[in-house]
Amino acid sequence: MLLLDLSGKGLCQLWKGAPLCWNCMMTCYYDASQVGYAIQDVDGNGVPELLIGEIGEAGGGSGAFFDLYTLVDGQAVLVAASSERDRYYICQDGTIANEGSFGADDSYNAYYTIDPTTGTCSILEAVVYQGFYENAGPWFYTTLVPWEASVYDGSQTEISEAEAAQIMQNHSYKAIEFQTIPAV
Repeated sequence: MLLLDLSGKGLCQLWKGAPLCWNCMMTCYYDASQVGYAIQDVDGNGVPELLIGEIGEAGGGSGAFFDLYTLVDGQAVLVAASSERDRYYICQDGTIANEGSFGADDSYNAYYTIDPTTGTCSILEAVVYQGFYENAGPWFYTTLVPWEASVYDGSQTEISEAEAAQIMQNHSYKAIEFQTIPAV
């Protein structure tokens, strides 16, 4: 199985002797034992996904992951990758959450599904916080990816803080149990 190969020997061979760095954590891992994998059918479509993340409470306990891969036509495809100010999580309902920020007054929580034909994320909905607007907000709702939506073009709708909190609660995060990558 391709995902099993990617999660085992392939990762160790690729990373052996070099630090593993991810901007989202601002941490470098010099020991592969700090980074693990999980294989789950995230979206319930019968195709298992490979998740790479930090072993332990800081990683798996939060539901966060570094990278998410799926199979499309027998090939591994990167679906989502966390980075600095842009972190991904698995939700209880099988959606993928993305917490991102462009600054102190500009952040979002977006929710996606995996498009099985392309292996890309398809937006379901997003809550956007934009505290810099003087005549609106600061909470908005959209069904576009947050950086393509705007109050000015009508693609974001003003909502209350309680409505924003309810949408985020509807997509609660799921813990991921990452396994140690086998040594080669």
